Amino acid sequence: MREQPEGHSVHNLPVYGLHVRPKHSNRHGTGHGGFLATLADSFMAGFVSLGFNGRRMVTTDLKIKYLRPARIGQWLEGHCIAMAQKGDYVVVTCDLMAEGKRICRAEARFKLLAP
Repeated sequence: MREQPEGHSVHNLPVYGLHVRPKHSNRHGTGHGGFLATLADSFMAGFVSLGFNGRRMVTTDLKIKYLRPARIGQWLEGHCIAMAQKGDYVVVTCDLMAEGKRICRAEARFKLLAP
């Protein structure tokens, strides 16, 4: 995780990232869809945790739209945006980006657990 450079984002939101490794790949040699979904879910959970002072949560819904393959060796960044909060539920969107292109877009709903 890193903070975005000053002035790069209106909200100065953190960016999450990692390199795609062979262990993350499918038989076609690209990032496995399950890996990408897990990565986006993890990034979004970390984002929600930061926004709610480490409060525990669970993912209740996860949708993902795959747009292009993630190649081994590529640096993937997760850019998260809080979309809405209603009661104990928070909806977040995450774009996984590589080389300035969107690899996939995920959206998840999290239930905040009692402190």
